[in-house]
Amino acid sequence: MSLLGKQFGLIKRTSKKVSAFVKKPSIFGDDSDEEPAHEAVNQSLMQEATKSNVKKQTKIEIQKALEEDPTVYEYDSIYDEMEKKKQEMILQKKADKERKPKYIEGLMKAAKVRNREKEKIMERKIQKEREEEGDIGETDAFVTSAYKKKLEEMKKEEEKEKREAEREGK
Repeated sequence: MSLLGKQFGLIKRTSKKVSAFVKKPSIFGDDSDEEPAHEAVNQSLMQEATKSNVKKQTKIEIQKALEEDPTVYEYDSIYDEMEKKKQEMILQKKADKERKPKYIEGLMKAAKVRNREKEKIMERKIQKEREEEGDIGETDAFVTSAYKKKLEEMKKEEEKEKREAEREGK
């Protein structure tokens, strides 16, 4: 039925009966209480001997490693140095990279443009009101130096806008 260790068809399992009873040594047997105690003591002594041998071997290995490289077991100091280097690199990157707001500059430019547009509109309204009243040539106009500067700046801005419009039109 089995060919090269393979079985075909219905395979019935044969269960081995495990006895629920554990064999206990008899009271009147030949075994004495002293022998197992001696064996346990001997076993513990052997374990202690192997542990001491292992300890001696590890001490020798530690000494050899220290002779080769005295910084072998200085984990904490080396780790601290590595962490300091990482922190320095992070701080240096932050210092190199000046943090500037991303959008504020554009918003400020847009606000300036809106303010200029509002001022132009106000100037036009005031000009129309004067024309309607007919006060253009009859009254004396008092103009401060700050207002003159403002008018000059407005003219320059208008010229720049015209140039930009011409460039875009071409």
